[in-house]
This record gives sequence, C-alpha cells and structure tokens, in this order.
Amino acid sequence: MDFEYAGFSINDGLTFLMPLTVFAVGMAFYAIFIFRFYRFLSRRDIFRLDFSKYEKARLKFIRSVLHLVFYVLKYLILFPFVAFFWFAVLTVLLLFLAKNQTVETILLVSIAVVSAVRVTAYYDEDLSRDLAKILPFALLGVFLVDLSYFSLPTTIENMQYTLTQWRIMVYYLAFAIVLELVLRITTPLIKSRWPVTDAE
Repeated sequence: MDFEYAGFSINDGLTFLMPLTVFAVGMAFYAIFIFRFYRFLSRRDIFRLDFSKYEKARLKFIRSVLHLVFYVLKYLILFPFVAFFWFAVLTVLLLFLAKNQTVETILLVSIAVVSAVRVTAYYDEDLSRDLAKILPFALLGVFLVDLSYFSLPTTIENMQYTLTQWRIMVYYLAFAIVLELVLRITTPLIKSRWPVTDAE
C-alpha cells in the first residue's frame, strides 16, 4: 500500500531515490577502488619487504638468498599479475566508453598508460599518482556527463573481440615486465652518477 501525503508518496520517493542510491554507491566503490589501486601501482617499490631481522653478519648468506628469491618472485611472477590486472581494468573501462576507437588502439593506450605510470614512479611518485588517476577519473566524468557513451551490446562485442587479440596482450605484458626490470637496474646507476637534489 502506498502512503501519500501532500502530493508525496513512498512509491514516488523510491522511484527517484533508487537510481540515486545506485549511482552514489557505484561512484563511491569505483572511486575507492581506483584510489587504492592507483596509489599501489604508482609506488616505485610496489612490493616492500623487510629484511632487517637478517642484518646480522652470520645471516648474510640467508639474507642474500632471500633477496634473490623474493626479487625473482616480485618482478617475474607477482609484478606481471599486477601489471596485467591494471592493464585489463583500463582496457575494460575504455571498451565501455571509447566507442569510436578500435580494440587495438584501446589495448595500446591501456598498456601505454601502465608503462608511463611505472616510468614516472621511478622519477617522482607524486607525478606517477597524478598520471595513474587521470584516465580512470576522466572516464568516470565522461560517463556521468553523457550516459549515451555506455552501450552494453557494443561493449560485450568488443570484449569478445579483445579475447582474440591475446597475442598482442602477451607482447604488451612482456614489454611491461622488461621495462620494469630495466628501470630497476638502471635507476640506481643513473642516480649514483647524476644525483638529483630537490629544489626548494
């Protein structure tokens, strides 16, 4: 039974408030997810491990072995999953909203953003964070301003086609892994040769 008073009714209120609730909750979850993950991805040292308990001289061998094992674990096993996950997230977001772009272009843009974020993380983490959040929040803005950008049938069709481009994604993932390893090796050498001083 619908309760009415002075032209207001429960059913009318639910009609207006349900979409508002969905939008507000959806935006909040989206923003929290992007906030947490872009801050994670934009850190120079994504995986932080503490070896201080192995600092004693008699445990140097254990410390060295652990460093090697965890280095391989981090950058040859874990990092590819992290990079591919963020690459997949950006690809899906662009597939939803970039209706005038080809799937190949969307894949290229997605991996380029991931790569640029990782490069800038070794230069300045604040810059990396700003870069990592630009695209996801820009896409949210486009979605909110023009809901017609969202086309579920077109998105599903593009996703199905994307799966057929798995070779391209493997090449891109390999590029991200090699880039990360190059950055890990060259950054300390560059900083030792040309130390950077913070300008006031």
